[in-house]
Amino acid sequence: MSDTEWYPADWVDETCPPAKKAPAEYIVPIETGFELGYVRTGDAAAAKFAAHYNTIYNQPLSLGDVVDFISCERLGDVDVTLRRDGTYVLHGTLPRVYNALIVDGDIDTLCDSFEEMTRRIQGRGWDELGTLLLTDVDERRMSMSFANWSDPVPYLFEIVDGKPVFTPVPVAKQ
Repeated sequence: MSDTEWYPADWVDETCPPAKKAPAEYIVPIETGFELGYVRTGDAAAAKFAAHYNTIYNQPLSLGDVVDFISCERLGDVDVTLRRDGTYVLHGTLPRVYNALIVDGDIDTLCDSFEEMTRRIQGRGWDELGTLLLTDVDERRMSMSFANWSDPVPYLFEIVDGKPVFTPVPVAKQ
């Protein structure tokens, strides 16, 4: 089973802010219109979400604006015993399709494929996974998290049936 998360493309980096379940959830009503963001400043929810994030991420949103969004389908975790020589024992099944994996939740282990990860494990340089993951051991059981990230997709901000929405821009108009 998978979970899909959404982010404005400009906000995706090594560490992403909290995801939402759909692009429309980023529409925040304010007195003068709308913002692309998380919560209205001063709302109870704003106390939960650090005030500086509201300042960083909340931005004006006008009808007709196009915002690129990226989806991330979380595909679950698979345990693996990794060895410094690049061999391994899987304790589960790898997803058929994915384009990102990290080990034990550490963004510094981001790889495009399992094969890339096992190849990088064999390296002994300061920036190689073998040094990062197997510092004092030759073998260790770890958990890999898999995801499938989309390319940016443009969405048009508009009002439909009196409600603010993001509508995918048709491919022919991109």
